[in-house]
Amino acid sequence: MQLTKASYSLQKFRDTEKYADELQELATLIYNDQIDRKKKGRTISPLRTEHHLVVYYGQGYLMKGLALSTQGQYEESIPYIHKYMDLGFFEILDDLGKQEVEKFRYWGQLNLYSTNLMIGKEKSLSQYVEFLENHPEEIFPGLLTILRIANQHGYDVDWVLDHFSKNIKESTNSDFIDMGRHIRFRKELALYFLKRGKVTEGIQETLKCLQLSDKGREYKNFKTCAESLLETLEKI
Repeated sequence: MQLTKASYSLQKFRDTEKYADELQELATLIYNDQIDRKKKGRTISPLRTEHHLVVYYGQGYLMKGLALSTQGQYEESIPYIHKYMDLGFFEILDDLGKQEVEKFRYWGQLNLYSTNLMIGKEKSLSQYVEFLENHPEEIFPGLLTILRIANQHGYDVDWVLDHFSKNIKESTNSDFIDMGRHIRFRKELALYFLKRGKVTEGIQETLKCLQLSDKGREYKNFKTCAESLLETLEKI
């Protein structure tokens, strides 16, 4: 599992796929052995592992799906999302294991909504918004995902921004928002406005992006925001 995560962080996605497949295969072998012992009435010895077995089983599918999605293979990633979303069949689950199953279901829902949007299923946007309403802690990262996809595919998400306008306004003065994520959000929001011809709003968000980038010493984002602003001003 560590090799899988390390490969993904290094953007070695083919290696990520390979290690994810091996992780899933190993977890399946151990799981099948435990089930076989249970059926035969044998004692099942507790595993001496850092995590519950279901974590390794689910992570294999999760990381495989992420690796495929990151490479633009969205359709191919969907079956893996469904696999780690539905781990309720897993036997020999204690309370901790059941909690882990719920985590995978939660992550799967998020990833499925964004993946569906990436492959052109714009109707899933309303379902995504409903999910964010029921999980307020996901609103800000969810909006970032929605804006990023909207900018790539030309989706009109004005109604989503209006719907969460209060949350967006509150985030400006919040100390609890991750600075890097906040900068990326402002950058995507500025780009969205500029692409839709809302120059004033686009410039305002770009300036916010510049201010946040300078404050957080995010110089790469500062450069990107500055370039977007100059490009826009040249067109006016």
